[in-house]
Amino acid sequence: MYPETFRRGYRREMLILGLSICSFFLGLIMLTEGGMYVFQLFDSYAASGMCLLFVAIFESICIGWVYGSDRFYMNIEDMIGYRPAIFIKWCWMLLTPGICAGIFLFFLIKYKPLKYNNVYIYPDWGYGIGWMMALSSMVCIPLGVIIQLWKTPGTFSERMTFLTTPSPDLVMRGKLAGMSPFTIRPKPSKESKKAAKISTITEKETHF
Repeated sequence: MYPETFRRGYRREMLILGLSICSFFLGLIMLTEGGMYVFQLFDSYAASGMCLLFVAIFESICIGWVYGSDRFYMNIEDMIGYRPAIFIKWCWMLLTPGICAGIFLFFLIKYKPLKYNNVYIYPDWGYGIGWMMALSSMVCIPLGVIIQLWKTPGTFSERMTFLTTPSPDLVMRGKLAGMSPFTIRPKPSKESKKAAKISTITEKETHF
């Protein structure tokens, strides 16, 4: 992600180092005498199924309806060499987002405040920290949509049409490229060549 920003000099390595140090000191807190309380707070809110389901709903909607299930179907066929079962296509469009949305709503309806060993009740500020951690990942999706709508020129319908249209530079590769109705081969510009050069992963990169 963001190759023009992170793949310059040692920015990528410094970012990984900073995240590792922060995660290390955050983990030390969970080794203290009251660390189990902190761990359960993180486990229930920051890494819970609620956050993952929220992200999964939008991911399946983007794949099935925004990017297009037919296009994604052809991408998979291009990668693995054969066409998957047609049932998979309908899973992206209806089954997966429907089941995830149902479980997410059920979780919200049946929500009960967190308790440690069903005995200890966390203080209000503890629940506040937990919901802040949960919202920190979930709010990024609607916030990103609002920012992109605000930055895109035109009327609301024009903005939605532009933002929900797959980019024409997502060209299919391989032996099925010529058979795809979505195949578009724009003339490469200087900017696209520069971006491709930056985004190319070389063998010299350090893998952690």
